[in-house]
Amino acid sequence: MDAKQIFFLDLLTILPGEVTISVECYATNLNTPFGPLFSQRSDCEFIFELNQDNRAFFYEAIASHEIIDCFSYVAITKPDCNNLTRVGDKLLFEAHDAIENGATLSNSVTIPLWFNEKYEPQKDMYCVSQEW
Repeated sequence: MDAKQIFFLDLLTILPGEVTISVECYATNLNTPFGPLFSQRSDCEFIFELNQDNRAFFYEAIASHEIIDCFSYVAITKPDCNNLTRVGDKLLFEAHDAIENGATLSNSVTIPLWFNEKYEPQKDMYCVSQEW
């Protein structure tokens, strides 16, 4: 696994419960065994509902495939259970260019000490949003 895969998996462990992962890809399909996990919204936009039942499988897929390299944009949101249109979903994380640029965590995410210690020396790995 490379540093981006490890960071993404560590990030998923600190996010609360069930989240929605939305990705825009450079390719028009996720041509890996991992691809069928995602629902396709448009030519390059895919969505995945991460929950307790599929979390282990998702982690294994991220660890064993270089799918992150095809992500042009990724957003992770916490569903607003009171809003069926999902407009009110809370943005928890977003990044661009295979998680190499603009990796930003919401200021509402509790960042554990181990995560800070592991990634703080690499200041370019992520930042915390002052706005959301």
